[in-house]
Amino acid sequence: YVNCWSGYFLPANGTVCERCPHGRYRTAASETFDECAACPEGANTSAPGALNQDFCICPRGHVMNRTSKRCEACFAGKYDADPEKAAYFSRQCRNCSAGTFSAAAASVGCSACSPGKFASSGTGSTACIDCAKGRYMRHAQQTSCILCPAGWYSSTDGVTACTACPPGSFSAVPGQMSCYDCAAKFSSREGVTTMYEYITPENNTAFAPLSGAMTEENCVCDVGMQLKVDSAGGANVSECVPCHQGMTCVGMNKVEILPGFAWDEDRLSTYRCIENEGRCPGGARGTCA
Repeated sequence: YVNCWSGYFLPANGTVCERCPHGRYRTAASETFDECAACPEGANTSAPGALNQDFCICPRGHVMNRTSKRCEACFAGKYDADPEKAAYFSRQCRNCSAGTFSAAAASVGCSACSPGKFASSGTGSTACIDCAKGRYMRHAQQTSCILCPAGWYSSTDGVTACTACPPGSFSAVPGQMSCYDCAAKFSSREGVTTMYEYITPENNTAFAPLSGAMTEENCVCDVGMQLKVDSAGGANVSECVPCHQGMTCVGMNKVEILPGFAWDEDRLSTYRCIENEGRCPGGARGTCA
């Protein structure tokens, strides 16, 4: 009789022990003609001469089902956590972590959610979710999205940045899908905008259109326009009307009277000073004699 060592077997009618072929193993030395045992279904060995079932390896992305003794693919949303480990029983499918996903079965890793998307749970996401309107995310592999700040909005899903409310509109609270139109505060859209005040390098006060306005108080009359408030009927109705001769309307409802002119009682128009122009030095509305 010929006894072969573990990992070897004696072929029928053979006289020399040979290594167990790929996909088979032999645990212990035994009598002549003993055959090598087959690896569980779907598994293989990395080299001939496997000593025991621990040398049987499932393909990458697959792990051994201990009950059925078969290699099974990791489900979508999971991945083969230890594809390089040889022992069939030491590998397992794990859930993709929060911020990542796997869309297909038999994955050996998960992909990061792209900017504008997220995956909140670590229970195994098969796809990432678009940031909802009013939210954004500029970084990858995130677990949630951020509300657009006041003065900004997003009208579509899956954005990486919010859009500033354009001049003439505003949003007062975070998470807006659109901006409120300043025209709702006025009886007419003409000349309505949003502006801000700043100091020039020459230390002068100037005004410019404002994007990203956060309050209705930013809704004002544009350059060349002045605010008219009509209280007829007990309700104040505002509108922006053109500047009259002798006025300079610099924006933000601010009006200055030019020298030689005086403001009329209606505060919307002027008259020219014909005699004693020194009485009409100009300046802020209401300062002329």
